[in-house]
Amino acid sequence: MSEFELIMVLSELSRTITEQFEFWMGATFAVVVVCYTAGQKLGRVVRGCIAFLYLVASAMFYFRYLDAVDSTVQISQALGEIGTVYVADRVELVSLARRIVMFGGSLFAMVLIFWPPFSELGRRKDGDT
Repeated sequence: MSEFELIMVLSELSRTITEQFEFWMGATFAVVVVCYTAGQKLGRVVRGCIAFLYLVASAMFYFRYLDAVDSTVQISQALGEIGTVYVADRVELVSLARRIVMFGGSLFAMVLIFWPPFSELGRRKDGDT
């Protein structure tokens, strides 16, 4: 492949990584909002289904992300072998930050599925003064 083609593939991979991350963020936000607004109205079976589906979807997004990152590394190496001036700085730092956000966000969403929403944690029970 030519330098131009490699850079175009790298650009497409970067766009794919960003889209996958954004889709994961949307799914996580949806789970958090549902668990926050529905609160204890969700039964155990529904919570279990939400947890299972969210966990599987998060794993799928994470593995797709890892695959895209591996492909990016291979293309960057190919660009380095042909002596291109293209430089990808801070790729490892951004990748690490995304992994931390994905893991932490997924863990937070899973906790919210099984715990009452934050709005109910600070409420007083009827009759308490």
